[in-house]
Amino acid sequence: MKALYNRATLEGKLILLYRLNINDVSVPASQNWVALTGAGKPDKVIAIALAQKGAATAQLAGAIGSHSLTEISGSNPLKPKNLMVLFDGATGEEISSSGRTVYGLLQVGSTATDGNAFADSGADQGQISFVRANATFDDLEACPVADIENKSIVVAFTFRDSLNDHVEDAFRGDLDSLDPLASVTVSLDTAYDGGQFMTVDGNDVDIRLSDTKSWVFRAGSGGSALVTVTRNDSTGDLLKVDTDKLDVNSSDVDFADGIKVDSAGQLINVGVTAGQVDSASLKLNATSTDLELVAADDVSFLTVRQDTALPLDDATAGAVGDLFGQSFASIAAAIKYAGEHGGADMSLKVSVMGSNYGQGVNIPGAIQDISANPIDMNTPGTVEQLVFLNGRLLYGGNGTTKNDVYAGTTPASGDIMVDFAKGVKTGDVIISVVLAQ
Repeated sequence: MKALYNRATLEGKLILLYRLNINDVSVPASQNWVALTGAGKPDKVIAIALAQKGAATAQLAGAIGSHSLTEISGSNPLKPKNLMVLFDGATGEEISSSGRTVYGLLQVGSTATDGNAFADSGADQGQISFVRANATFDDLEACPVADIENKSIVVAFTFRDSLNDHVEDAFRGDLDSLDPLASVTVSLDTAYDGGQFMTVDGNDVDIRLSDTKSWVFRAGSGGSALVTVTRNDSTGDLLKVDTDKLDVNSSDVDFADGIKVDSAGQLINVGVTAGQVDSASLKLNATSTDLELVAADDVSFLTVRQDTALPLDDATAGAVGDLFGQSFASIAAAIKYAGEHGGADMSLKVSVMGSNYGQGVNIPGAIQDISANPIDMNTPGTVEQLVFLNGRLLYGGNGTTKNDVYAGTTPASGDIMVDFAKGVKTGDVIISVVLAQ
């Protein structure tokens, strides 16, 4: 049986791109490129034209001697054919620049000859221009000088070869893979061409970040960052999630040091100070059922005017609901009873509002004679009358410092005005208690 193909048929027909020899290169100070000499230059010939076998090399418009993005176009802008991988010669790890891997572009000058061996000087000398992906990950850009200068690096060039000239061990598995250094840590860039899934059966996946470096998960190719993990030993590590919704499907979510909510609006701290929820102002809103405050001991209510807890029961007097040996359904009912049964030491007046009264609008006859029974708490020693709105004690004032409530048009008739935006509504109950006669 005759062979279907012979060497002459295959010669030059099937071209392979692979990385074989590993060279040591030192990058000079103040440069993001390096001219190749000695053992640092490729051991294959210059391959500019696609028909030429050798080291895949882009040809510059002029001479070597400065950084250039000149490339041989590949399958996409991030994979030109003259791209090479490189590693830190001291650590064996990949070199990063702002969290992006640094690569090299192999280039020769405009007078170089295709097929010639690389020279240490003159027309056929080569250079490496160091590059990284740009911020949108859709093209290559120059690597900043500060991220590559003075480094001793190991580079692996890309070679073009025909199938029949391929090395004998090329078909024995991973000996001719894209991994240039089997003895050092392999990066995802060089060892894994990411598909939809990466599975490591039976072992944890251990991904390690250098200090100040980030791991970013993006929405599509070059899209916005969805999840960012940044390691920083100085300022603290960061996990940032930039999504419209975050669904944590867990029965027990533990935040060891508290959380900050709505930091872009009105900040609410939960547990930042141990055992405390705090904000500039705080509203608890139960929209469909009751709001219950449950505690194993007393529930204390504090205001800016009362700086110690005011309990609703007392070891001597007992609970409010059991005052005077009676049974009361509300604080208002207990106060009413006390007013009606207080004798000469106390008098009480109850007014049910028949209309709405806005802020600063006179409310006629709402309480007892203010001129005889002052309500001004700015001078506490003179207060003889307390005013309650729907069971809540109002802070009495005067025409200058108004506080919650102050004298209206005719104080002797019990006229008052309120100084809060909601005002008084139809059906509201105002109770005034005169403590002394």
